[in-house]
Amino acid sequence: MRLNEATGAVLQQLASSAKAQVRQVLRARIVLAAADGDSNGSIARQLAVSVNTVRQWRGRYAQHGLEGLKDAARTGRPRRYGDLVRVAVVAAATSMPPGPQATWLNQVELVFSALTRAVLRHGDFSSREDLIEKIDA
Repeated sequence: MRLNEATGAVLQQLASSAKAQVRQVLRARIVLAAADGDSNGSIARQLAVSVNTVRQWRGRYAQHGLEGLKDAARTGRPRRYGDLVRVAVVAAATSMPPGPQATWLNQVELVFSALTRAVLRHGDFSSREDLIEKIDA
């Protein structure tokens, strides 16, 4: 595999970049090692990758040049729900619940408060533990 000066410079810069993605650096190093005449097995050992990985990126570079070292577009899984459902879920999640209570926690607090007042009104408890026991009952 032979590289022209401009391509070699781009690959050298990418291979030594501290800010490039690790996978891009690895691909550049594979191509540079191949241009130096190293075998697939030797490159794989040097870079701690499989021989298949070396073959893949050498092949992609041979077919497409520098563009071949970029990630291929991925379609991903199709959406399960359409845009209308998504809008409805976001609207429901960001709206206030019905009723005077702002949240379900407020409703729980109101029930707990009413139970506590009822037990205190009757005054039939002798200790904190007894009060808690009567509230829980």
